[in-house]
Parts: sequence; structure tokens; C-alpha cells
Amino acid sequence: MPHELLTGTRPQVNVQLINGNTPAADVRLRELEEARQEVQRNLEARQLRKDEGRMTEMKTGDKVWLEGKNLHITGTHKLLPKRYGPFTIME
Repeated sequence: MPHELLTGTRPQVNVQLINGNTPAADVRLRELEEARQEVQRNLEARQLRKDEGRMTEMKTGDKVWLEGKNLHITGTHKLLPKRYGPFTIME
């Protein structure tokens, strides 16, 4: 985790619902917890796809970005963009 690398500690993300008479706060805490769980699921799915090493399947009409390091473009490398696009896949 980036936070753990920077600070040397692992952040605690345990949200406990406190029984009270504040429905708006309860709703907000539930929304935050659901959002955190969704982000965690997406991160895990992304890491699995990355670990599998599969190429992303693309089809006609998709938009793609090209890495600048793989293109032969004249100019100072420090000042050139890292990526070019988006380009639409034609075929």
C-alpha cells in the first residue's frame, strides 16, 4: 500500500456504526463503507488481471493511448508527452 510505504504504518479502515439518533450520519457511514468495499474489489480484480498477464482485448471503435517511449518522434525526450491519444481503433 502506498500509505504503508510512505509512513511505515498500515492505516486502519474499520468503520464501526454507532447506535444513535442521526440517520444521515448512519447513511453516510454505510455509503462510505460500501464505496471502500467496491474499491477494494476493483483493486483485487485489477491485480488478478495484471498477474495473469493477459492482453486487454480491444475491438473496433475502442479508444486507446500509445506509449510515447515506443514511438520515434523527434524532440527533447524530457519535453515530449509520455502518451499520445486517444486514438480510435479502425480495424
